[in-house]
Amino acid sequence: MKKITLPLILISAFTISTFYLTSCKKDKKEEEKKETPKPPTNEELVMANTWKITKFMSQGIDVWNNNVFPIFESCQKDNTYQFQKDNLLLIDEGETKCDSADAQTMEGAWYMVGKDKMFIDVVFLSDTADIISVSKSQLVLKANVESFGVEGEITFNKID
Repeated sequence: MKKITLPLILISAFTISTFYLTSCKKDKKEEEKKETPKPPTNEELVMANTWKITKFMSQGIDVWNNNVFPIFESCQKDNTYQFQKDNLLLIDEGETKCDSADAQTMEGAWYMVGKDKMFIDVVFLSDTADIISVSKSQLVLKANVESFGVEGEITFNKID
């Protein structure tokens, strides 16, 4: 009887250990399949929101909010910007238009140049801008706005 019991114990131990090892490997494979989500690209972050310019720093001066020597008109400061998938940039004039005859929305073009630059072509800007930073709530570009003769960092904030 001892001879029969020992083989049964060995077979049982082998079966249990095989089951245990197989289930562990399966768990590891399932964990490998569950990858952590990739962070959004700059392009995805730019397209995810409607933006509004809140600051334009040039030579240490916020020329967007400077009322002493205004470069930008107040009617431009409520405009919103949507960078869309098809390289279309939609600009909404907001509540105040500079000219009542202007359309409520204007179209421009944009596209990514590599991972950290974007080309923007609208009425007041046709330039490749450096992306200084981009997040879910803020976009900062370095650009040269030729029509106003100003180069600097443009800060866009997400609007709700």
